[in-house]
Amino acid sequence: MNLGFRLEQFVRGKETALYEFMGSHFENRDGKDGVVFRVWAPNAAAVSLVCDRFGWDADKNYLTNIGYGVWEAPPPVVGP
Repeated sequence: MNLGFRLEQFVRGKETALYEFMGSHFENRDGKDGVVFRVWAPNAAAVSLVCDRFGWDADKNYLTNIGYGVWEAPPPVVGP
């Protein structure tokens, strides 16, 4: 099942396993291991991941709106 379909089902209140891809999870994209981070913020104009790795700077790691109010910081957020 693709991400777009699952997000659409989530918005309609029919997705029950959103925990499988919301929050932070290890993923491999383009041969690179790392952590993807996703959050639902439907009314946000911008979202950034603020943590020690980025010097607590809100302007360092903006997430991308991937649709339906879900924002994503793709891997490698954390990793080698």
